[in-house]
Parts: sequence; C-alpha cells; structure tokens
Amino acid sequence: MKSLSEVTMEKHLSTPAKDAPCPMCSGTGYQLEWPCEACGGNGQPKAKAGEPSRPHGSKRQSDGLPWSDCKVAFDLNTDPDDFWTWYDGEGRHLMPRGWGLNETDGTGARYVAVFRVEVMPSAEDGATVAHLIKSFEAREKQHG
Repeated sequence: MKSLSEVTMEKHLSTPAKDAPCPMCSGTGYQLEWPCEACGGNGQPKAKAGEPSRPHGSKRQSDGLPWSDCKVAFDLNTDPDDFWTWYDGEGRHLMPRGWGLNETDGTGARYVAVFRVEVMPSAEDGATVAHLIKSFEAREKQHG
C-alpha cells in the first residue's frame, strides 16, 4: 500500500503544469480578505481577449501583469555613459530578477536611470536597485 506522500507525489507528477500563478495574489486567489480581482479568485491570470494561448513555459515574465510596460526611474548623480559601462560589465548581474536598465535620460534638470521591470515590482527590489546606484556613485567619486 502506498503512503499518503507517495500518492500526493504521483498526483502532482501526473497533473499537467499550469501557467504561472497570478502575480497580484501569488496564486492564492485572495488579496487580504477579498477574492483577487486580477484572477477572479482562481489564482491564475485571466487571458486577455484575443490573445493567442501559448504553451507552458513560453510566456514572458510580464504576461498577466495589469500593465503592458512598466518602467521605474531613479536619480542618477553621475555620468550616464559611465553608468552604462558599469551596468554592462558587472551591474547587470546584480539587478533583481526581472529588472533591466532600459535607458538613461538627461533631458530634464537631472539625469535618471530608467529600468524596465518585467515582474511585480516590490519595495525591496527598488531598495536594492537604489542601493546599487548609490554604491556605484560612491565608487565613481572615489576613483573619479
């Protein structure tokens, strides 16, 4: 006779893989005490009207998020070209998952680094990116 854990594992292995869980509720179906509006309470992102279905594993990270493109900007108090050199050389590997440098802009009164975010942005990830930028700027002042 099989143990409960063996039966559970067999059921898990025989169940087809589902799409990624809803990014708003992490697949629980609830936000706080209420059913998640993004997935209708079923824990899976709603398909967009007219969107072709994709095989499991082929979805972009940003699919299922409530926006089509998310960019987050941070003040950049250094030469944008130097920042790009750092990012391409070593900084890219230090960014949180789903974050990538998209552009630097100096057309306003200050320089900013603009990151494309392909996951649900969190305050912790934002703090990590802000810390990396400040660390880079401090290093540039020492060596500049």
